[in-house]
Amino acid sequence: MVKYCLAVFGPLLVIVLAQASEVSDPRDLVDTTIETLREQVIRDQALIESDPEYAMKLVEGILSPHVDIRLTSRLVLGRHWKEASVQQRDAFVDGLRRLLLRVIALHISDYHEAEVAYSPTIFKGENDQRAVVRTEVSRSGVPPVSVDYRLYRSADGWKVYDVSILGISLVKTYHITIEYDLKNYGLDGVIRQINAKSPLTKADAPRFGASSPAG
Repeated sequence: MVKYCLAVFGPLLVIVLAQASEVSDPRDLVDTTIETLREQVIRDQALIESDPEYAMKLVEGILSPHVDIRLTSRLVLGRHWKEASVQQRDAFVDGLRRLLLRVIALHISDYHEAEVAYSPTIFKGENDQRAVVRTEVSRSGVPPVSVDYRLYRSADGWKVYDVSILGISLVKTYHITIEYDLKNYGLDGVIRQINAKSPLTKADAPRFGASSPAG
């Protein structure tokens, strides 16, 4: 059940928002971008279905400015980040970014079917520099699923660095997987795995808790 929900609602994991620097409450940021993405998916449905590359570009254009994928990558690698060379760090960041974009692009047509309910934002840390936006995502015929976004306030606005579904953290899940695979393949091997896979169907898309970070 957990894996099914993660696969179905995976696309909503990393959705974040345009105009981040102008929004004081990250809940408004998440809400605005989900609705913007939904409108674009409905508008461009035929193009999305016929051209997977277009779906990738659409997702990347919305997400990239507002997700700190480098921080996410550092948290995923944990102590191994300090041991990695600059080239290895950059390669891992790029691989993880493209992996997540591929997963989201594969499920992008699901966006317009989901309804999202929001709880009040939970601010944390000194001067409320961190926040958690808690949501509940519903689709017809599927039990509601909790999706929580963790953000921090940067000079450029709010940035997402982790997302949890049903209480399962993306960062923690990939961190556990990385620890296992590093023992068997080393960091270069893990990077090759991430970059080697390019799923073409939803059935091929990576799921949290899979045997490798590339699915």
